[in-house]
Amino acid sequence: MGLATQLHPIIERYRDSDVVFLSINTDKSKKLFLDGVKSGLYGGAGVQFGWTGALALFHPMLQYYNFTSFPQAIVINKQGVIVSVNPPRGYDDVTTKEWYALLDKALK
Repeated sequence: MGLATQLHPIIERYRDSDVVFLSINTDKSKKLFLDGVKSGLYGGAGVQFGWTGALALFHPMLQYYNFTSFPQAIVINKQGVIVSVNPPRGYDDVTTKEWYALLDKALK
């Protein structure tokens, strides 16, 4: 929930670009997933939502990127190359600018 709030200005800046913000939910219950999306706590406008279903943490995408704890953030460019596995946290003016630099690099 905190990550979604902190990313809000970054999502707004890139809303009309080729950047896709994806929020993946690992709850085994579809109802919990849908309730989370409806609540807006895990992201809002400008965020795409995915659900790993019954696979939860064993979903192939999570296994591929070795996600073992949450929230996670990863920046992948258009060619599928990982630009950053651990983007800056804290989301003050300095780290927001660091995010902008990462995303601008990924868009090249």
